[in-house]
Amino acid sequence: MFDRKLYEAQCAGRPVWVFLSDQQRWIEQAQVVEVSGGVVTLRYETDEDGELQAWQEMVRLDSVGSVMSRLSSLPRT
Repeated sequence: MFDRKLYEAQCAGRPVWVFLSDQQRWIEQAQVVEVSGGVVTLRYETDEDGELQAWQEMVRLDSVGSVMSRLSSLPRT
C-alpha cells in the first residue's frame, strides 16, 4: 500500500515523513533512495546537540505505519 506512495515521492524527489509503527518513531523530511523487494531505503539528517548527522536506513515496508508529504509551503510576510 505504501510502496506506491513512496515510489511516487522518489520519482518526484519530494521529502516524506515516515512513521515506523514497530519502533513508534517518525523519520522526518527523508529522501526516498530506493523501493524494492519489500524494503525502502531512506536518507535523512538530524540535528542533535548542535551536530548535524546524516543517516541512511533500510526499512521493511511492513514497518511503515504512515507516510506524509508536504503539499505546499509559503513564507510568512
